[in-house]
Amino acid sequence: MDPGLRQCFPNRRPWPLVKCLMWGLVMFVQFSEHKGCLEEERIGLLRLKAFLKSDYHIGNRLPSWIEGADQMSSDCCGWEGVSCNSTTGHVIELSLHDIKQHLYTESFIDSTATINKKHNWLLNVSLFQPFKELTSLDLSGNEIGGCIANEGFERLAVLRRFEVLNLASNYFEDSILPSLTQLSSLTTLVLAHNDHLGNWATSAGSKSLSRLENLETLDISYTNFNRSTISSLSTAVKSSSLRNLNLDGLWMGGHLPAQELSALENLERLDLNGNGLTDGLTPKEFHGLSKLSKLKHLGLSSNLFGKQILRVLGAQLPALKSLNLGDNLIEGPLSIKEHACLIKIWLVICTADLDLDL
Repeated sequence: MDPGLRQCFPNRRPWPLVKCLMWGLVMFVQFSEHKGCLEEERIGLLRLKAFLKSDYHIGNRLPSWIEGADQMSSDCCGWEGVSCNSTTGHVIELSLHDIKQHLYTESFIDSTATINKKHNWLLNVSLFQPFKELTSLDLSGNEIGGCIANEGFERLAVLRRFEVLNLASNYFEDSILPSLTQLSSLTTLVLAHNDHLGNWATSAGSKSLSRLENLETLDISYTNFNRSTISSLSTAVKSSSLRNLNLDGLWMGGHLPAQELSALENLERLDLNGNGLTDGLTPKEFHGLSKLSKLKHLGLSSNLFGKQILRVLGAQLPALKSLNLGDNLIEGPLSIKEHACLIKIWLVICTADLDLDL
C-alpha cells in the first residue's frame, strides 16, 4: 500500500478524513497534467490562421497550425508561437511576430520613404477573444496599418489576465490609442518603430492614457513623439506604476528632459539614447531630475553630452547603478577622484579620446 494511504488508515488513531482528502488532492495536482489544448482554442487558432492566410499574405508561415489527423499534430500547445498553461491547457502566450510575407520591394517606396499603404493590412482583434487566459500577445513586425472597424484592441478588454502587448515595427496611427487604453490590466506596452505614432499631446489622448493604471513598461522609441508629447505623457500615465520607459530615437534635441519626466517618480529604467541631447540644465530642470530618486539604469548614448553631465547625474540620481554614455562628446582626462559619486555606477563611455585617471 502507498505510504500516503497507510497514513490515512493506520492501525491506531486514524487521521481525520479531511486530511486524507487534502493529501489526495495534492497528489492529484502534482501528477496530473492537462494533455493537449482546449478544442475551442484550437479552433480559434485555425480561424486566426485562415483570416491571415486568406487576405494578408502570410505565405507558408505557421506550418504547424493544421487540423492534424493524429493527436500530436492537433495539439495546439505544440504549435509554433503558442504557449499553454501546462495544467489547464489554456493558451497563455501568442508570439506572432514577423509572420506577414514581405511583398514590397524598393520600387514600392515613395520619396518620403513611406511604404505604400496598400501593402499594409487591417487586423481583426476579435479573433483573439477565444483565448480567455491569454497574458501576452506579440504582433511586432507585421506591417499592420490598423484594425477593422469595431474590431480593435478594445475587444481584448474581456481578457482579465492580459498583461503584455507588443505592436512594434508596424504602421499603427494615433487612432488606436482609445482602444489600447481600455486594456486596464496591461503591464507592458511596446509601440516602438511605428512611424505614424506621436500625436498624443491632445487632451483626449492624455486623459485616455490615465486609464492604464497597471502599466509598468512603456516603449515608444523610434516614433514621432517629441518633447511636448513626452510632457503630456508623463502627466497622463499613472506615475505610481510606471517603472521602465524607452524614449530612444525620438531626436528631441535640447537639454535632458528632466522637468518633463519629473512626475514619473518611480521610474527605475529610462532610455534616452539617440536624442541629440546636450549639456546645460536650468535650476528648475535640476530639481526635476532630483525627483527621479529611484532611477537605477539610464541610457544616454548617441547624444551630445560632454564631461560635465557626469557630475550632474552622479549628484542628482543617488540610486543610479548603470549609465551608458557611449558615442557622446566626452573627451580629455577624467578623474575618478573628482567624480567619486560614479564609483558605484557601472559606467559605459566607449571613447578613444578619454584619459581615465584613477
